[in-house]
Amino acid sequence: MSWASYIPEELSVQPLPLVILTGLDIKHNAVHKEIWNGFNSRSNLKFRYLLLDGDHEYPRAKSKRALEVYTEKGILKTNWFSKHLYNIPSLVVVFFDLEWDEPNWKEKQMECATKVELVKQSLHDRNTKVILILIQKKPNLPVDNENGLARERYPSLCNACGIKTNYLYLLHAEYLQGYILKLEDDAFTEPAQSYYNQEIKAIKLKRDSLIKVTHQYLLVRLSIKIAFFNETKQDILKAIENYKLAYQSILDIRSNDPNALEIKLVAGIINYKLCKLLFEIKHPLDAIEQFRKHIDIFKAKIGPIDLNFEHSAWLAKQFQIMGELFDTAFRKEYVSAVQTQHPGFYFHSAATHTIQRRVHLQELLKSKNFTFKQHDSENPSPIELLNNLEYFGQRPWRQGNKATEILDQLKETEALACLIELESKENLSPLVANLFKQAIFHFKQFNCRRMKQYLSVCMAEEYFDAKDYQESLNIYINVLNDYNNEHWWPILTSIIFNALKCAYLVSDIQNYCLLCVEIIGKNILLSDEIKSNLQKNLIRVISNEVPIGEYHQIKDEDVSQKWLDEFSRNVESNSTNNIISANVVRIVPFVDCKAQFCSAIFNSNEFIDLKVYFRTECVDPIQFHKLSICFNLPIYNQNCIIEDKKTLYFEPNKIYEIKFNFLPEKSDIGRDLEITSISLELSGTQTRSLVLNWTGECKNALKDEHLTINTFNKLSHSYKQIDDSLEPDWEQINIVPFTSIVSRKAKIDIGLDHRSPILVNEYYPIKITILNNEESVIENLSMSVEILPINAGSDLDAPISSIDSEIARIWIENINKDINELEQTRFLPNLDSNQEISKVVFIQINEMRPFYLSIKVNFTNETELKRKMSGDSDKNEFGIETKNKKIIKCSCVQENKIRLEPIQPFSFNVKCLSMQLGEINLVRYGEPFFVLCDIKNETPFSLKFKNSNLLKNEFVKFKSEKNESLLKDEILSSENVAPECFCIIAEPDSDGKQIFPGELVLEWKRIEFGSALDQEINEDDSNNEKENHDLTSAFNTVTKYILPKIPAEKFPFLIEPNLPSFGWLGKELIINYEIKNKLEEVLEMECTLEENEYFGIAGKKLELIQIMPYETNIFSFMIYPLKVGHCELPSFHVKVQSPLAYSEAVKKQESDLNSSYSFDSVIKNMIPSLLFIFPEKIESILKES
Repeated sequence: MSWASYIPEELSVQPLPLVILTGLDIKHNAVHKEIWNGFNSRSNLKFRYLLLDGDHEYPRAKSKRALEVYTEKGILKTNWFSKHLYNIPSLVVVFFDLEWDEPNWKEKQMECATKVELVKQSLHDRNTKVILILIQKKPNLPVDNENGLARERYPSLCNACGIKTNYLYLLHAEYLQGYILKLEDDAFTEPAQSYYNQEIKAIKLKRDSLIKVTHQYLLVRLSIKIAFFNETKQDILKAIENYKLAYQSILDIRSNDPNALEIKLVAGIINYKLCKLLFEIKHPLDAIEQFRKHIDIFKAKIGPIDLNFEHSAWLAKQFQIMGELFDTAFRKEYVSAVQTQHPGFYFHSAATHTIQRRVHLQELLKSKNFTFKQHDSENPSPIELLNNLEYFGQRPWRQGNKATEILDQLKETEALACLIELESKENLSPLVANLFKQAIFHFKQFNCRRMKQYLSVCMAEEYFDAKDYQESLNIYINVLNDYNNEHWWPILTSIIFNALKCAYLVSDIQNYCLLCVEIIGKNILLSDEIKSNLQKNLIRVISNEVPIGEYHQIKDEDVSQKWLDEFSRNVESNSTNNIISANVVRIVPFVDCKAQFCSAIFNSNEFIDLKVYFRTECVDPIQFHKLSICFNLPIYNQNCIIEDKKTLYFEPNKIYEIKFNFLPEKSDIGRDLEITSISLELSGTQTRSLVLNWTGECKNALKDEHLTINTFNKLSHSYKQIDDSLEPDWEQINIVPFTSIVSRKAKIDIGLDHRSPILVNEYYPIKITILNNEESVIENLSMSVEILPINAGSDLDAPISSIDSEIARIWIENINKDINELEQTRFLPNLDSNQEISKVVFIQINEMRPFYLSIKVNFTNETELKRKMSGDSDKNEFGIETKNKKIIKCSCVQENKIRLEPIQPFSFNVKCLSMQLGEINLVRYGEPFFVLCDIKNETPFSLKFKNSNLLKNEFVKFKSEKNESLLKDEILSSENVAPECFCIIAEPDSDGKQIFPGELVLEWKRIEFGSALDQEINEDDSNNEKENHDLTSAFNTVTKYILPKIPAEKFPFLIEPNLPSFGWLGKELIINYEIKNKLEEVLEMECTLEENEYFGIAGKKLELIQIMPYETNIFSFMIYPLKVGHCELPSFHVKVQSPLAYSEAVKKQESDLNSSYSFDSVIKNMIPSLLFIFPEKIESILKES
């Protein structure tokens, strides 16, 4: 019904100033074509461009008429928007190829002037501006430069063409894009804006002179024109202001039946423009408020009562265009939609009014008997010009008539009948379905789940009314699961029954059977008679018989032949197509199922007991034909198949229990057994069958995780309870779909003898004793020992691969350092009852982190076959029958885990000492010093050192070749400290600022591991004495400690003192200081001795010496002791005369002493400062003795 809901397409076009380009031959001139593409092929255009010929005839302007004689014929003409968008330009641009130095200038100028004049004449005195653009290939010359030719010809050309000098522009062919952008800004904008300003000014003058009472239509029209021109020149606020004025003016027009449609259509156009512009300026609330106001005003202005469907069509169109505007604004991010306000609501209202439009027409056709006449050329129809009107909303049989009353009632009645006849031929279903689809899209986008479901049902009903049963069925199927979950039984009943009708009408065998499975259950609110009939139909379809159509309450639909054809196609096709599989997770069938293992754990010598419960909720008894259960371990599937009809005959509202029992396989010990599916098959007389498939958890679409049993009981209908006290309560039956197969509990003891904690890097022994407590011999005995890591965040075992074999190793009985494995297995001899066997396991861990030691013992023995449930009998013979007991050979496993946490055996404290045993922080290359390491025993045990040594760096050497260990064969008790010392000399390396002494290597072992282990080790040691093997030596552990780096510096000389260890009072002593030059140049220095109260000095106290490179000079002097005891030696000072580059460390020391060329602080560490002096009497006593 386009005449009642017409919104012109021009309104959806963005209004832009129209610019006409002439003088371009794009077919034959490549430059002209490039110019046209440069203007018209860009995005975000500021103007609308059209390419026309120079002699194109534009619409003529209307002659002005006096308002006193003006007669209003209508509000707004239908072609007005199109005319000003595409026909009447604001600017005409004339292109002409002309160079300033054109030889035939006069002829070319005349030709150009002729083209411009032709354009002006075709405009018929409109306000449209004309500009001229010269296309030039040579470089452009500025008009105001010294070039007299261009300065002369420029005004001449303007005068010849009759244009202003500022309307002549140049376009260089080689720089088109830049020139085009500049032309749009400088040449096109001002003339186009000027045109629309003049038009607006003229219309305002005319509007201001109107008389509001007599020119109501014209007042609306002129306001629309002003608003549209403002919108075209991109003055949006002014446009909104004038559109509001036009809207207010149309509300002042008195509405009646003859002009109601015209007022509504024009008001709808104005409302469309207002909402569109308000969205564009990001005022969505104002746009929504305007639309609500618009609907509130006009929803009651129906018009002729016989055309009330026309009013519904108009309302539907208003909501539809508002939804489209809202959607466009949302996609362009003009507005942020929310769940309570989005385009979906408007599309839903549009669909509702469209349905109401159809209802109004149906009621009208029922209430009145219309006779539709035949029309031809001699007797034309009154609505022949319905789609070719001059004014919006007017009737074609009375165009240009502003009368408030109908003059020709007979013609009016005939015309209304023609409109009703035209409407009756409309198919509204595609329109309604499309509106519902758009609404569903938006409700889904904003997570409005229930509205989406509701609209989906509405759309399915629309397709059903349109007899598109297949599409309707597809939609119904999609929403069934949602309504099942929420327990809306009345709604679900209506939906599923309509879906069943659709499946019947399209002869969809699979969906028909699935819907019947659900519809005959207890949750669907249909009578028992209908359910019984549908149950019979289900059996008929499975048996390839046509269902009875009367059971579906469908009239005048005979689809029997369709069903027969469908049966024939299925029989000819593959047999797999005849198996209808019903996934119970998505439906609520008339059969409930629960399965449970009787125990969470079954031993390998026990039968696995499984119970499956069924409860039917249909009206009539039903016969199933096959029950099968599938597991995650397929080998057990064959044990759980039943095809006994007597067992599978189920009466309504009874609970049936079916039991299975079977033996586990030996290979599945330690694995979980889980039910993956339960299949219940309903077969027909021929090849077709219906299979209900449950998962192991036995869930259907009704039982979601968030629903409790109480909710289920409350919302479900009660079923008949039979008088059987032994029948279990359905709600008390627990679903247990999984169990574990474990080995029989082993009757052995695994004893561990060890002394923790384990020390890093040591060979840690653990004695494992296995005692057989079984009543029979255990065979195939094996012991596996494995190191397992512990995750950082939990005590759960991590994969074995997370421990490297270089970090941990394990051995059984003997230590073989060539074997690096994390797991060791030994096969042991058979053990009689109460017999035991022992093995020693050795572990070495190189990192300080906790781990598990797993000891797993595997064996087989004969044991009695047992059952979890008493009173059950075996299906098949198994094993050996002895004295009415069945004996089987069973595999058993027992595992023990212990947690071991390694600790470091030692802590180290390292310091450096000078040769005078003073602690130093800085050493000098070439000067000997001591590295002292204090080693503390951090274990609770006593440790014995076998040896220790220093793996020195390549730039380090020992001062003496003999370096015996201070720790050799020493025993270090818990918490005690032992020192180890080395005297070394460092040589400069590439770094030059610090030295790396090397690694301290300690070889040690525990003294005691425990009485049992010590005895075991000593016995093994005595057995190997003849072979000169010492088993205990295998327990010697090597610990390496990297010594810290020491700051070092270079020094120009070295002093080695040569003096006695003590002296006698009054007896002279000779002191020698050997000074070695370590430089590559001659060293000049001043050596000074300083007297004190303890010694007298004989000889030189001051000496200047020169030492050649790498040579030695001896400074000798004699001293005479004056006191006894520890006496301070005379101070020895050195001053270097030749310039040297000192290290930063020496400079700092010397700066602290305020002596730039003194080495006192360094020399103190090179020579002794004290000497012990004995008295003379002691000397004489010693001689006499």
